[in-house]
Amino acid sequence: MPHSIVLHRIALLFGCMAAAIGIYYIVNLPTTFTVAVGPAGSEQAAFVNAMARTFSNGRLPVRLTPVVTGGSSESSAALDSRKVDLAVVRSDDPTSNEGLAIAVLHHRAVVLIGRADLGIEKLADLRGKRVVVLLGVTDSSRPLVERIMAHYGIGPADINLSEAPVVEAQAALAAGHAEALVMVSPPAGRRLRQLVTDLVAQNVPLTFIDLPSARAIASRFPDLQYMDVPAGIFGGIPPKPDEPLGSVAITYEIVASRALSDKSAALLTKSLLDIRPRLRRLDGATFAIEAPGLDEVRRYPPHPGAASQLNDEQKTFLETYSDHIWLALFGFSLLGSSVAAFFSWLGVQAPHESSVRLHDLPALLARISSAADQADLDEIQDEFDRVVTSSVTDYVNGSLNDDDIDRAAWLTHVQSLIDRRRTALPP
Repeated sequence: MPHSIVLHRIALLFGCMAAAIGIYYIVNLPTTFTVAVGPAGSEQAAFVNAMARTFSNGRLPVRLTPVVTGGSSESSAALDSRKVDLAVVRSDDPTSNEGLAIAVLHHRAVVLIGRADLGIEKLADLRGKRVVVLLGVTDSSRPLVERIMAHYGIGPADINLSEAPVVEAQAALAAGHAEALVMVSPPAGRRLRQLVTDLVAQNVPLTFIDLPSARAIASRFPDLQYMDVPAGIFGGIPPKPDEPLGSVAITYEIVASRALSDKSAALLTKSLLDIRPRLRRLDGATFAIEAPGLDEVRRYPPHPGAASQLNDEQKTFLETYSDHIWLALFGFSLLGSSVAAFFSWLGVQAPHESSVRLHDLPALLARISSAADQADLDEIQDEFDRVVTSSVTDYVNGSLNDDDIDRAAWLTHVQSLIDRRRTALPP
């Protein structure tokens, strides 16, 4: 085989190997999502960072790149302007028009605590009283509390509502400067449990206020969910509260833009649910990835890709592209001969030696009829023998297909022409 053909074939082999490696790398490259979350140092930001580390360390097909914002409203704005793929937002955040739920990260219940010695026993007792809403490190909960109070007919003029950080709110309740406080927090979280423990240690008589008909509030507002606050969740003897409380809760959710493809949303949803066992609790707050409800009216409807994944409707690669694959194979079979000819034209696949020598046969046939003596026929015979020898060699090497084997019949005919001419010439 000529040296140039060997080099061409080696180059083609290495090219195919490089292409296969490149395709494998591209197919298995993790999908990276940017996610807006904030503010820096908040519980939700810490949890998203933990998720990003878990994805990276677990070599999963998803990567998260956190983008720090000032809070839920800024994250919503970043999502709607398509600056990020995902955002962590509160369910009572009214700013997002694009958000579609991928997963629920967190539940925060509305917990009302009053001074029992100041006549606070039920929600109606808050009329005309000073109530402090705990100011968190993220977004204000005052609009949420005002909306809940309005549901029970307690308007802004009926209650002295203010906001304060947890230390100031605790001090105000302990000193009697406020009759009640409201905290929007996970009941199992450390902040709320520590607040109750500190007030009990100061001998402050507490009342845990139930929200009447809390399920009705959750039905009225799609951004709220009904939540039972279990008896004794804040600890102590006797347990606090001494009986379950009906309340409502907001959620922190990962939402996606409508521009995110169903395939990407399904992949992200599956990956988030897969890493749940690997995530730890952060700072005493009960973060737990949950699937968004599919059959309920909610602030952020589930993304179609997330819904298909949760309903087990996501198709496999073969199910999605089987028709395309079969059509491609059929097309390749039709174009096979053309591709082979093209490679031959490029010099990547050189023609077989027997095929090259067959092009000499027309000239040999002309020389047979015009041969003047036996010496001319001997020379023609030698050249013809080389044609036959090359065909036999290519056949043995497997270079000839079944159609090429038919050449034996007309090679035999050429030999008969040589023999007939030899007989006709004098010895």
